[in-house]
Amino acid sequence: MSTSISYSIIMALILIAVSAIILFVALRISFIFINYLFTRSRFRHKILRTFYFLQFALWFTFIVFAFNSKSLQPLVYNPVFITAAGVILLLFVLTAGKDIFAGIVLRTDESLALNNSIKTSIASGRIIKLGLRSATLEPVNGEAVRIPYSQLASSCITVKKSESLFREFEAELIIAPNNSPEETKRMITKNVLNSAYCSTTQTPNVTFLGEIDGGYNFKLTVTVMDEDYFNRLLFSLKKKFE
Repeated sequence: MSTSISYSIIMALILIAVSAIILFVALRISFIFINYLFTRSRFRHKILRTFYFLQFALWFTFIVFAFNSKSLQPLVYNPVFITAAGVILLLFVLTAGKDIFAGIVLRTDESLALNNSIKTSIASGRIIKLGLRSATLEPVNGEAVRIPYSQLASSCITVKKSESLFREFEAELIIAPNNSPEETKRMITKNVLNSAYCSTTQTPNVTFLGEIDGGYNFKLTVTVMDEDYFNRLLFSLKKKFE
């Protein structure tokens, strides 16, 4: 391979790299602008889905045109280059690529949209961010959970309607009389509010019913996402007051 051809190939690769960076930055800025501009629009989800399709089409077109460049033709048909490119592509797909491509597909679905509340086998909560490689959920305890799109794609996603997001459950608890009823009631309330399973927007109702079998009997009324969360909450409370 002559020096002039090698120089042309190097310059073409630099130009492709710079163009890819410019395209990436332009698409990210466009996404932020569109997301902000149509925040309260009822057409927001449709516009974003169209943008995701357009983004995929632009990257596909860019790659096709880049490798059809005349300057790269001596390199493209080189067996060493083909092998190296195949290995790099495989590593990309096995790491970041699978999340990026899964994200492009998932984000075209209306269920995976900002502020939607979903339940998966990995985590449950409200979607507060849709990134390039992962979605960020905010569970009921306010913590952020980042889930890669590839994991979401392989899990069952249940969309929760806002009106049925939280349900009220109640149960009776028998607590050892290590403190006064009022102090025990305060401790139960505090532990429920600090739990990862209870709604922080609604204060639990703890009622002292009296003494039974040498312990304090309380009725607990809480608001949680579903019965599974309620059972986990009861289990953690019983372990706490053993």
